[in-house]
Amino acid sequence: MTRKGIALFLINFLFISQTVYSADFHAMGCRPPEESRQELSKSSERAPQPVQRPQPSQRPKKFRDKSGGREQGQLRQIASFQKKRNAKELIKKLRKSGCKAVIKSAYINKKRFYRIFAEQNAGCSDDGLKIEKKPVRPDLSKTLKPVERSFLLKDIKKDTASEKETAGELGVFEKPFPKSEEILPEVSSPEVVRREIGPEIPDKTSQKKEVSLEISKDVTSAATEKSVSTVLPLEDRPIGKARISSDVFGRRGGFVHPFLSITGYYTDNVFNRSDERVDDFVTVVSPGIWFTVPHIYEKLLTIETSNIAPGGFTLSRHKTESFRRFQAYLFYNADIEKFIRFSSEDTTSHKAEGLFLYNFRSGLSIETVDQFVDSHDARGTGISTELDKFSTNLANLIVAFEPTDRIKLRIDYSHFLVNYEASRNDFRDRSDNVISSYFFYRFKPKTALFAEYEFIDIHYDKDVLSNSQEHHYFGGLQWDITAKSKGSVKAGYGIKDFDQAPEESNDFILEAYIDHKFTPKTSLRLKLSRRTNETNISTTDYIISNMAEAEYIQRFTGKITGNVDIIYMNDRYKGDLTFGGETKEREDNFFRGGLAFQYEFREWLKMDIGYVYSSRSSSFDDFDYTSNTAFVRIIGSL
Repeated sequence: MTRKGIALFLINFLFISQTVYSADFHAMGCRPPEESRQELSKSSERAPQPVQRPQPSQRPKKFRDKSGGREQGQLRQIASFQKKRNAKELIKKLRKSGCKAVIKSAYINKKRFYRIFAEQNAGCSDDGLKIEKKPVRPDLSKTLKPVERSFLLKDIKKDTASEKETAGELGVFEKPFPKSEEILPEVSSPEVVRREIGPEIPDKTSQKKEVSLEISKDVTSAATEKSVSTVLPLEDRPIGKARISSDVFGRRGGFVHPFLSITGYYTDNVFNRSDERVDDFVTVVSPGIWFTVPHIYEKLLTIETSNIAPGGFTLSRHKTESFRRFQAYLFYNADIEKFIRFSSEDTTSHKAEGLFLYNFRSGLSIETVDQFVDSHDARGTGISTELDKFSTNLANLIVAFEPTDRIKLRIDYSHFLVNYEASRNDFRDRSDNVISSYFFYRFKPKTALFAEYEFIDIHYDKDVLSNSQEHHYFGGLQWDITAKSKGSVKAGYGIKDFDQAPEESNDFILEAYIDHKFTPKTSLRLKLSRRTNETNISTTDYIISNMAEAEYIQRFTGKITGNVDIIYMNDRYKGDLTFGGETKEREDNFFRGGLAFQYEFREWLKMDIGYVYSSRSSSFDDFDYTSNTAFVRIIGSL
């Protein structure tokens, strides 16, 4: 076969094979591959058609607040509780701060939990409630801000049994960082060491007063007590006291707190006289105890009272803030003074006080306080040259109501009794009744403007001094913005109306208290006031008192803290005084400066050492004096 014949044979074979191949695919109802490829090539030349995506069956969940308004944003879990009431209280706190939140229940390992969800766009950051989606445990060895913080329960590893108990009851953990309160002895009266330096016991550092359901801007971690105490150097801790170790006093404490301080001081002017100066060494033993229910690690009351202040309070008392449903507190302290040279001056003073606070679910809260003091005036008070003993009792009731997140109403009532032991001071026995009303407008989460009206009725048991009524009108600003700054400033107009001869008095009145922490180891406290006080001299009518005080606290190391306290007072007596052949109005200028250092041997054992200088310059030379006092004190407290 020639080449031409072979070629024709191959062509015919291929043609016949292709025909049979196509016929077989059509017989099976299929397209041959070539036709399929052609069809695909044609379809690829057509215009692309939009893809129809299936619609989701369920959109992201929204939530409604109690008012029924729908808010934008998606719910996120921020906390979990085993007790429903704790969850409800956190919800209430969040909503008061402008956050929108809801509670949902779920079963985990056959146990019911109440979870709290908040919306990302609910404006929580305006109140310092910055909520972290996933709080993580930081490396404490590298960075840790030494301030009081609260941490979400669901993100904490429970390291000890005591922590488990705390978490189960409160729903959160509180980091036991100290706060700057009563580090060193206050030196605020001429009887410096006996009543101020000697008996004052440093506050137990606590969990925060509010169990800190205000999730602060500093919430960045979930550090436990154990990790803090072992990692954070002592010198880096803030001014104050650390929580007592459970290894020393048991796994669960905070209900009973006994304490004992022993003070020894030397003074070169025992009786605060301008002449006949005599010195002596005095020992003051101050045992005491205080109780709290529920348990807490801080003294709740720091009431400053004076027997010449109308109504008893030297500065207005702020309502105790507590997130708990109720809080009870009871305190007792005795000061036993022993003089080496002048044993006739030996005396024992007593102080007892209590508090009960109850917060209703409706926003109503009631707080009652009572304080009893059995003590004596500072030597050299008024024109007296003897030891003038007295007792006072102050009962105070506060009723507050918050109808909205921005408005708060408050009414106070106080009853104050003063009774002197010696008959020569009978003219000073009296009873005061005080009614105050407040209107607060919170224009920022922790800053409020307020208006106050106060009425004081002063009634003397004897007719030596005139009864009187005082009307005070105040406007002011109150803030507690961060852990660094808090305070209150108010100013106004005061009217003192007498029942008898003295003319009506009209005066500008002022009161300010500022506590600012520049750094965790440095803080400054300022107090200012201008007010009327009751007189301690029978021939005068009343006293106009001006006071300025500054206290600077510095932590040098983890064990050493320093304190500088300076105070200036000006007292102008209204009404003439005849003394030493002179008749005129009396005016006193009092100055005191104190320097003290505290060394911490243990968390429960401390030592103070310091020096105090006092002087009084009067329009009557016989009342001038200076004194120098050096002291040392040992404090043990549980």
